[in-house]
Amino acid sequence: MIAVLCAAAFAAAAVLVYDGLTRPNVAKSGGNRWGRLERTNAFLRQAGIEGVSARDFLIACAAAGLTLGVVVQLVMGWALVSVAAACVGTAVPLAYLAPRRERRRDLIQAALVDLAAQLRAAIQAGYSVQEGLMQLAQSDRSVLAAELQSLALGIRLQGLTTALAAFRERLADPLADQIVAALVLNDRLGGKQMTPVLSRLAEATRQELAVQQEAKARQGQAVLSARVVAIVPVVVLVGLRLVAPDFMGVYDEPLGQLVLIGCVGWVLLGYMAMRWLGRLPQERRVLVR
Repeated sequence: MIAVLCAAAFAAAAVLVYDGLTRPNVAKSGGNRWGRLERTNAFLRQAGIEGVSARDFLIACAAAGLTLGVVVQLVMGWALVSVAAACVGTAVPLAYLAPRRERRRDLIQAALVDLAAQLRAAIQAGYSVQEGLMQLAQSDRSVLAAELQSLALGIRLQGLTTALAAFRERLADPLADQIVAALVLNDRLGGKQMTPVLSRLAEATRQELAVQQEAKARQGQAVLSARVVAIVPVVVLVGLRLVAPDFMGVYDEPLGQLVLIGCVGWVLLGYMAMRWLGRLPQERRVLVR
């Protein structure tokens, strides 16, 4: 029993150390609670989930955890393991949306590069920034089509600066922040340097995206290995429970279930460590308050 408690304490300490090393520093103005809610809302926007608040997302996480806990209890029949599975199940919606967020972010950044290039061409053709954005809103068929239409409507009703700020917040993307900052600065100060600025921004971002795509292609093998390492023990455990329940009878006692929970915890810790080691640096939003 002492060995199990020591293992659990070590696992908890490792999780806390991992969280402390990887958690970004967030300014405390406005409170941690509202900061977390805003980060959750930004995550949902970046994943393309419209009309779902942070509260609804947390309810969905709780429902996913409860469902997984019930399923594990029906299949395995171990109460403590079912509770642990319910805790893990709360992360299922997050695990589903995180890859979707990354895919959508790649599509949005590629579309933003094209937007900068097309807006540069429109300005060179004699259009103003407002006119160029309105033209793009009518002709664009990319993932930004709906956002550009909302931007065009906002320009008509609220003006360029306010509409661009709303466009930036809806996308919640560092590249969108840079483009909007350049357009707002040009609108406030005037000048004729918008075309070379957009050209340099589009070219630099295109090269950066190419490097990221190559890195993500190499990262895929590490991600696949981490998933295999995490899934195989669980599949073997469930298979043995269904095929040879008497052989797994040693885990019917609470102590045996605690051992299983510790093993699952180590598997999850190893999975997170492999994902952390194979992660790519993410550009952070620095042009927003």
